[in-house]
Amino acid sequence: MTTAPPVSVRELIRRLRLLDFDGPFPSGKDSYMRKGSARLMVPDLHAADLSVGLVAKIVRDAGISREDWEKTDR
Repeated sequence: MTTAPPVSVRELIRRLRLLDFDGPFPSGKDSYMRKGSARLMVPDLHAADLSVGLVAKIVRDAGISREDWEKTDR
């Protein structure tokens, strides 16, 4: 299995929107995105690329399967 490259915050948001999340909405230092009643914190839009581990945690917290996440990759 190959290691996924780091992902920019903008790319993370684009992919979450493809999975029906709304936002991002401002909330203090970070922002959040919503899907139904679920609320998912996303890092500051001006942050550097996100590590693979952090992206994996965000995806896991969102309840997104690995297969669904990989489908959003161009």
